[in-house]
Amino acid sequence: MTGSDVVEQRGRPPLLSRRAGRVALVLVVLVALSAAAADWQVRRHETAGVEGCVDAALSAVSAAEGRVSFMARYVSPSLASSPPEALRRGLLEMISGAAAPARPAVRRARELCASVGVVPTHTALRRTRADCVRLLSAQLSYLTAVVEDGRHTFGATGSPHGRCAR
Repeated sequence: MTGSDVVEQRGRPPLLSRRAGRVALVLVVLVALSAAAADWQVRRHETAGVEGCVDAALSAVSAAEGRVSFMARYVSPSLASSPPEALRRGLLEMISGAAAPARPAVRRARELCASVGVVPTHTALRRTRADCVRLLSAQLSYLTAVVEDGRHTFGATGSPHGRCAR
């Protein structure tokens, strides 16, 4: 054997041929595009659910606040005139009576929002849904307190809207 018969190799031999490398690249791109398309579909479905949650939450809270505030404005002049205790109790019971029918709608909206599924990677949607559930829970607590004692109407509602908005 002469020196010209030996071919010297330096470095490592390529792991994939050029053709195999191109095929692998195409497969990676196809998998990435498929994953992006699937994520888009899931996000679209979740967005519709969260938007329905927001609409239900804001409608329920608005209706509840409207009922209670209307009755509170209606009886406030009489309460401000320092009525006898029996009349005062009756006026506060009117406010409590206005709050009671609003609770089922708020409870249903909270259950709807809690049932909306959102994958962990869609954090903005998860935060919006969580803020709606928090808003509805606060509203339900407020309404329950008003039903138990109409005087709670004149305290702060503490309804944290957060991202639960249109």
